[in-house]
Amino acid sequence: MMDLLTVCDNFRPPCPGELHRAAQCWKRSHSFGAHGDNNMADGTNLTFPGPLLSPKMEKDDLMAFIQKKSQEILLRVDEPQQIEAYFFWQLMELFCSCDRKALPVEIAACLFKGYYHVRSKAPKLVCGENQYIWCRHLARLLCSSTTDDEQRQAVIKMADDLANRGKIFASHICCVVAQLQLGIYNDTSFDLIGCFGLPLETSAAREAIERSEVYEYVLFITSGCAQPNFQIYKFHHARMLAHEGHIALALEYCESITRAMTTCSCNITPVLMEQMIQMAEPLYKTKAEKPEWLKNLCQIHAAEVLQFKKIPPSQLFNGPACNPCTLLNTEEYEWIASLYDIGELLGQGGFGSVYAAVRKADGKMVAVKFIARSTCKKFITIPGETEDLPLEVALMKMVSMPPRCENVLELLDWIELSKVFILVLERPSPCMDLLDFMKCMNSRLSEPVARDIMRQVVRAARHCCERGVFHRDIKPENLLINTDTMQVKLIDFGCGELMYDFTYTKFEGTLIYASPEWVRDREYMGGPATVWSLGILLYYMVCCDLPFKNNKEISDAPVPLHHYLSGDCQALITGCLEKNPDYRMTLENILSHDWF
Repeated sequence: MMDLLTVCDNFRPPCPGELHRAAQCWKRSHSFGAHGDNNMADGTNLTFPGPLLSPKMEKDDLMAFIQKKSQEILLRVDEPQQIEAYFFWQLMELFCSCDRKALPVEIAACLFKGYYHVRSKAPKLVCGENQYIWCRHLARLLCSSTTDDEQRQAVIKMADDLANRGKIFASHICCVVAQLQLGIYNDTSFDLIGCFGLPLETSAAREAIERSEVYEYVLFITSGCAQPNFQIYKFHHARMLAHEGHIALALEYCESITRAMTTCSCNITPVLMEQMIQMAEPLYKTKAEKPEWLKNLCQIHAAEVLQFKKIPPSQLFNGPACNPCTLLNTEEYEWIASLYDIGELLGQGGFGSVYAAVRKADGKMVAVKFIARSTCKKFITIPGETEDLPLEVALMKMVSMPPRCENVLELLDWIELSKVFILVLERPSPCMDLLDFMKCMNSRLSEPVARDIMRQVVRAARHCCERGVFHRDIKPENLLINTDTMQVKLIDFGCGELMYDFTYTKFEGTLIYASPEWVRDREYMGGPATVWSLGILLYYMVCCDLPFKNNKEISDAPVPLHHYLSGDCQALITGCLEKNPDYRMTLENILSHDWF
């Protein structure tokens, strides 16, 4: 009993009844698992027993893994976030060992016991700092005599308070105690336990996904539901496994995600379905037929979206922006078909239609963009050339000349026909645009992920400007992300123009990204306007919203900053979104900002 009182120092002790209940639970919890020096006798190095929602998963394997994690953490408890991780795994051991929801006093006893054990291992670290006081406060809160609902709301409020102070892992432990679904709560990201968004470092990403998958299992055994927001991360984990050669395990994860969707009422986006199909189908190409789960996934995907497949020649081109079927004569059509296998429609807009294709000469995957000649109003001659080129072709040739920038989509070739121009472009695979990527994440991006993307976009914008090209439409839809490597490429120069050192008086692009000088004065310079669009982009990535909704806000309203953004991130956003272009940050100094 005195041990329990000791770990409650600096707090008003609970009333005797509360203390008695917690002490009894603390005694009962002594069998939760081995601690500290009680290493496993055989020294087995356990691997993660996922996918945890698979019928093949053995609960004993999961319990052994959780206990091993706790033991390993105690060997490096002085490293960042290891104390929080220890509390988390202790809670998982408690939750998984119950055949029911754990009682608040049982959770409190687990926290008290964990805190006491960690303090005995690292007394200077724990006792010398107040950063772990939240654990004792949470345990005491769970010993209170309030109703379960009042208790839960108090724990959720504590989670919000900790998140506002930057204690993300501690906040997530409160969310775990409150048994919240994985997602976003009051601007607090609870997608991955222990971090804000997916870490870029592989081992950190794996740890975060493992923690979250165990928590998903805990929620599943109490509610029977999988976590919709978590499926994209499990698929990311499957990709990592496949890349490392663990093909069978990667496919088991895909099957588990499909089962969650079909049997646990877990909705996932059509984009994620498509990505899973694209990964799984080649891995089963040697099989006589697809497994049942993959057949089901394909059927569901076909019902949700237009089924992407090889389009017969009579229906090959169907985009309203540019319908080459009406623009190509028979000879031209046969010539193009001899060079490229044309596949599905990737996108279309006011400047053309883009199709997936394979170059027959070498099997290279490419994108083929068709632009009707009638829509090309401007032709220019670029240095080193003698012929007039359509503006978009010229701009892409300028940015594709060596030395290239890996963050700008490369123009591989272009073809001029009687009524249409054809641009042959590189096609990263697997990839999606930034807008779809964020939809898959179902939330704003963490600052580390946004920083990596932003750094690449700034490089692309600088490369364009250095080549004398003004893109004029930098936005999520025009940024492709390779979902394996996180490499970013700037695409679609249909709104572009040459970069001049005088003001532009005609606007092209997306109006909500227009700079305030255009809104007020109907004129703007290329450099400051580019920086403004980068500021809008950064804001959208980290806030999942646009800062301004109309021209009046663009012209007059201050930037609505959120408390969850770091000071450096807020400073960079406000520097890019300075209303006066003369005081706005420049492309040259963005990457030297403290946020990077």
